Amino acid sequence: MSNKEDKFLEALRLFTNEVCEAGQAADGALRGIGDMSSALERVTQAKRNCRDQREVLTEKLYKVYKGTGKMTEARSFISKAYGVVNQLKELLYLLDTVQVGQMPEELRALSELMGAALLEMQKIMAYTVDVKANFMKIEARSRKIYTLEERGDTCIRECLRLFYGGNQDSMYVLYWKDIMHGLEQILDGVAGMVMPLQKMVG
Repeated sequence: MSNKEDKFLEALRLFTNEVCEAGQAADGALRGIGDMSSALERVTQAKRNCRDQREVLTEKLYKVYKGTGKMTEARSFISKAYGVVNQLKELLYLLDTVQVGQMPEELRALSELMGAALLEMQKIMAYTVDVKANFMKIEARSRKIYTLEERGDTCIRECLRLFYGGNQDSMYVLYWKDIMHGLEQILDGVAGMVMPLQKMVG
């Protein structure tokens, strides 16, 4: 691995850490074990930082991967990670503005899976300091993210059964269904980061 690539991956780790730490704060707020206003502030700052870092990363990736397939994968990874932090902010804005009833337990479980997936991604990025030595660890944690995504699908089915299988208030259903879709998109986004990263460092 070249010195330029090492520096690019170092910058990419900082960028991804911003996203993952924001996700941990959001998960805590969603499940009621953290402060909502602090989480919103953390996510908003993370989006600001990621927006600034994305420009630098884009310049670096052209220098490192220009003319190779890895350039596309790097751009895809950055785009998906930025999409995650964007969705986190939208989700917390909605929850901070208004809340309709109590959050269903099924959504608390989905939020926990989201937080776990982001934590796994953070660990994967830490392994990129030495990809060759940590390749099997990267693969194992990548599979774990896919498993968390599949468990998320189960939570979503349970949510839908709750929403449509009883006499729920329509406003309650619409509100928490929006939250559910937000969590689903974040979890899918984290899972979507795996393949570009594997191709980039593989």
